Amino acid sequence: MLSQDRDFRKPSLSFFSLANAKPICHIGHMDLATYLKRKKLTRAEFSAQADVRLNTLGRYIRGERYPRKSHMARIIKATKGAVTPNDFMGVAG
Repeated sequence: MLSQDRDFRKPSLSFFSLANAKPICHIGHMDLATYLKRKKLTRAEFSAQADVRLNTLGRYIRGERYPRKSHMARIIKATKGAVTPNDFMGVAG
């Protein structure tokens, strides 16, 4: 079978890209709860910064839901890249 016959699509990175995003070096794992503790932010303060409803943010923190694409982009922007999609999926680095 020729490689042309196979479907070798690369995964789309559009989920992870943001307009005007600068490259960051993200080493380690920081979930949203840890980020809020380190920055001494309440959930209410962060939900206002990220423009995500407080109840929804709580579900993300408790692991009951994964952020939708638009919310993930807002969380990445609000945390300046400290919290990434991998952090919600439990993937290191």
